[in-house]
Amino acid sequence: MSRYRSWCGGWCVRAWLVVVAVGLLAGCVPGGEQPRALPEGGAGVQPPASSAAAGAGAGASTPDGAGLPAGTGDSPISWGIAVPRGGRVGDVLRAYARFIDVYVRLAGRPDPWDPAIGAVSTGAAQRGLVAALADLARTGRVVVGPVRFAPEVVAVNGTRAEVEDCADLARFRYAGAAHGGSAAQAVRADLVADGTGWLVAEFRQPARTCRGG
Repeated sequence: MSRYRSWCGGWCVRAWLVVVAVGLLAGCVPGGEQPRALPEGGAGVQPPASSAAAGAGAGASTPDGAGLPAGTGDSPISWGIAVPRGGRVGDVLRAYARFIDVYVRLAGRPDPWDPAIGAVSTGAAQRGLVAALADLARTGRVVVGPVRFAPEVVAVNGTRAEVEDCADLARFRYAGAAHGGSAAQAVRADLVADGTGWLVAEFRQPARTCRGG
């Protein structure tokens, strides 16, 4: 059970979501029984498209947010990016967006056993999300509200990719709470390609500010 705690270091549950709070993507559960890890990888993940240039997209870009998940009625997601229609950059951005969509949906209806978690994440990111959702379920809390993301793929190297983002979480909060998170929250995700698709393996908050998209 200690493996659910060991990776998150000193910043733990409250790392990136709100000043006071949840940290679903970086979370540690403060107590109680930990759920088992979900299978890594899974059905529903689209395989990365091949590309001659590892860091380059292919073809035209979509309008901002076109084709990306829209979130839920309680927690709509908007996107400050235009996604390439093809190429590895587009594949990485769509995989990242699927991870965010699963996170936002399950924050409003916590279920640490949801099979979608294994389809979008692996490693530390998966363990942290499972553990934090278990804590929300245990305490009967939910996190809802509109969010906005503006991710950028900063590197694609073989089977690894890096995404930097500036998230607006100002209205993403515990249900009934007066305050949410930062309107300009810097985040960084490391993704890995496992042969079936891109999965988020690490998700953390760099020590820097950002400008929203």
